[in-house]
Amino acid sequence: MKYHQQGVSLVITFLIMAIMLAVVLSLSSILFNQVKIVSNVANRIAAFYQAESEKERALYISKHSQHE
Repeated sequence: MKYHQQGVSLVITFLIMAIMLAVVLSLSSILFNQVKIVSNVANRIAAFYQAESEKERALYISKHSQHE
C-alpha cells in the first residue's frame, strides 16, 4: 500500500508540474507579444517625428530657395 501511495503522489506531482509549465509558457507568450507591441509603438513614434522633421526641413528649403 505504501508504494501505491508513493506512485499516486508522483503522478500528482507530475500533473502539478505540467500545469505550472503550461501557465508559465502561456504567460511568457503573452508577455512576448506585449513586448512586440510596445516596440512597434516606439518605432511608430520615431517614424512620426522623423516625418515631421523632414516636412519642416522641406518647408525650410523651399522657403529659402525661393529667395535666391
